[in-house]
Amino acid sequence: MAGTAEVLSSIEPVIGTNYSVLVPNQRGMDDVLRLLSGDSPPPVTEIAVFTAATDGFAKANTNVTIAESLARLAPVVRSALDAGLRVRGYVSVIITCPYAGRVDPRKVRDVSRELLQMGCYEVSLGDTTGAGTPASVRAVLEEVTKDIDISLLAGHFHDTNGTALANIQTALGLGMRTFDASVGGLGGCPYSPGATGNVATEDVVYGLTGEHSYGDVGEPVSDTHTIQGPIWDLGPISLASLAETVADDDAAEGSTSHTGRPQSRPDADTDSTPGGRKKLTKEQKKAQRGANKGRRFGKVRDELELCWRIANGTICEHGTDCRFTHDVGAYLSAKPRDIRFPPASALRDTPPFVVSAEPLLQETETEGPSLDFGTTCVCFEEAGECRVGLKCRYLGAHAHRDENGAVTSVVDEEKKSRIALTTTELNHVSPETLKMIRTKKYPTPISDAYLKEAEASGNTGGETDITAVQDDATGDVTNEHTGDIVTKRTGDTHFQVDTPDVPMRFSEKKRLHWTGKTYLAPLTTVGNLPFRRLCVSLGADITCGEMGLATSFLNASREEWSLVRRHPSESIFGIQLAGNKATTMVPTAEILGKEFASGIDFVDINCGCPIDLVFRTGSGSALLDAPGKLGKMIVGMSKALGEIPVTVKLRTGVKDGRNTAHKLMPRLSSDWGAGCITLHGRTRQQRYTKLADWDYIRQCVEAVRARETNEGLAPVPIFGGGDCFSSQDYWEKIEGTGVDGIMIGRGALIKPWLFTEIKEHREWDISSRERLEHIRKLAEYGLSHFGTDTAGVNTTRRYLCEALSFQYRYIPIGLLERLPARINERAPAFKGRDELGMFESG
Repeated sequence: MAGTAEVLSSIEPVIGTNYSVLVPNQRGMDDVLRLLSGDSPPPVTEIAVFTAATDGFAKANTNVTIAESLARLAPVVRSALDAGLRVRGYVSVIITCPYAGRVDPRKVRDVSRELLQMGCYEVSLGDTTGAGTPASVRAVLEEVTKDIDISLLAGHFHDTNGTALANIQTALGLGMRTFDASVGGLGGCPYSPGATGNVATEDVVYGLTGEHSYGDVGEPVSDTHTIQGPIWDLGPISLASLAETVADDDAAEGSTSHTGRPQSRPDADTDSTPGGRKKLTKEQKKAQRGANKGRRFGKVRDELELCWRIANGTICEHGTDCRFTHDVGAYLSAKPRDIRFPPASALRDTPPFVVSAEPLLQETETEGPSLDFGTTCVCFEEAGECRVGLKCRYLGAHAHRDENGAVTSVVDEEKKSRIALTTTELNHVSPETLKMIRTKKYPTPISDAYLKEAEASGNTGGETDITAVQDDATGDVTNEHTGDIVTKRTGDTHFQVDTPDVPMRFSEKKRLHWTGKTYLAPLTTVGNLPFRRLCVSLGADITCGEMGLATSFLNASREEWSLVRRHPSESIFGIQLAGNKATTMVPTAEILGKEFASGIDFVDINCGCPIDLVFRTGSGSALLDAPGKLGKMIVGMSKALGEIPVTVKLRTGVKDGRNTAHKLMPRLSSDWGAGCITLHGRTRQQRYTKLADWDYIRQCVEAVRARETNEGLAPVPIFGGGDCFSSQDYWEKIEGTGVDGIMIGRGALIKPWLFTEIKEHREWDISSRERLEHIRKLAEYGLSHFGTDTAGVNTTRRYLCEALSFQYRYIPIGLLERLPARINERAPAFKGRDELGMFESG
């Protein structure tokens, strides 16, 4: 475009900033390549290509239709990728078009998919006219994400009607993590009359962080409103660092970013150079540390997608209007050949490590080249039925040809009925319930009454008498249809008057008898259902789902509600919540209690998350400095959950040298009724560095027990946490501190069989063959949970790789000079006992 060379030549590059050039056609691409091949190449790392969701806008803007613009962009994208440049796609007018009116969300989905298939690493969806509302934005994103992972999408909202920030909040609730913004709200579009510029950068930052008063970009003016570390990356402005819902726990020694932010340059920490590069600050260097910072995980689908109803042998109500194919023969011809899942007997400790003794039983080309009748399907073997039907990548294991020669998926009715209770996952939430939650029509009378009483008593989170709030109020539910749905799902016929005349006291709630039980910590990303299931098979007694945000639950985020799923083998299972207000935490607890009254055993409040994003919002470890607010949450959630106990996980304090847990912990159960307390032996400032302070954990336990003795209270279970990596370490810490058990996080990630060691009071010198069997079982559980279709197989692969990124750190104890091993120790280069062991260690 005109003036590009002049603009680029005048830029003083800033380390860590991504510079993008708008390229409308091949001529523009040639100009960029010519600039990059010069003596002083500009700091360009990517290009931007754009099209629209309507032909009318595409013709007005670029004088071509959508199809023509996509055809014109394809060689541009190829040229950029060949030159080592990243490509970002843009789709204009996703809500309304000045020339075509309301836009069909399916068109947005189709165009976005085309751009991604070309090679764009991300597609920015633009509300060019600024007419979008939270409802219309949600409708578009829900349609687009049927085919495209939300991590591959970004938001671009013009603020014509003042709804841009609300639209961003809606997109956040659906999982979007990157948004475009413009300084001062500059810009607009000549082909969208009346539209203002893109949402102002400072408005977005303030809306997400509460910070304001900015002068130059990134430079705070007010001394009282400073922000630690880099706030944004320019062009486009990525707010992923502000919006990423990174959860708490021993899941990693730092966070893993999936935001696709540009990598730092090799000379990032050098002094200023004539090119204008500046030395990074300490905070910037810290932000760049860590492995796998730029990974992106997109969904992989079949080249020709079969309608899931047809795949399962039912009738599709959409008929010929269905966007997926109904031609089973064509689908099977285009479908890749079936893959095989090895049984335990196929594993070896010598190359090639997995050996299949069965020959390939493949059909002929004319009959169906994708079928392999010698394979086995994990879902079919386990449950007697494969829920993805003909889309299964192991279809030959349960395929059958009827008298007409048509391929069908068979069902073993006897096995299905016999083991349904032991294989069917629990805690599913219906689309109708999600709709009620999203539209704020789900009745929460206990929460409403509690919060109303709290407000009337002037208790806004301070140190007033929280327990004085009474339950003697009823909810007002006027929607009869809503009441019918809740009654049908929960069996609760008294949701309008949910509070008994005599409130349940803490002594009457279900008590947790957890002494001597092993506890798997809630773990970000890797602590999903398949990994928990593996740990249960190895001896874990108590499991807890990944941390979920109360606000996302109330926004009916499907991703958040998927975190509550439970396998029948999890005998004691809980859900962990994070939030900064009783007004979100209490209603979320009430909904969970209604929907999953028999599916959860406890709800845990996260007061330990050290991540900056969570801490700055007042959630996680920030609650350690707000005991009044925390107490209000515990009391309200206890009332809303009925007999389901509320537990609390916390750290020793916020800052090093200022431990506060010994003051807070005695109040958690005695004053507010917490059913269990878990203390991680580090401060928020330490995060996962240095060793956990078990001496301080012992002091906190003694403080709690002293108060219980003085007041004649039954002892509450107390768990410690931090650095436990062996059976010897586990039992020594229990004996030396007085805790009832230890919550295990990173130790289980590196060696999941740690629970077996603890139960059997031994150090397991596990063989490489046994480790491989655990990996096989994790893959099996992943396929059972995520599905055996193309998307499920690739999702299983992704999370298997996540797990292996921890397990490779295990050092066989037979190679150690002394026992037991310590989690913070890093062994020098070593040679394993066999080739498989070396392969497993990376």
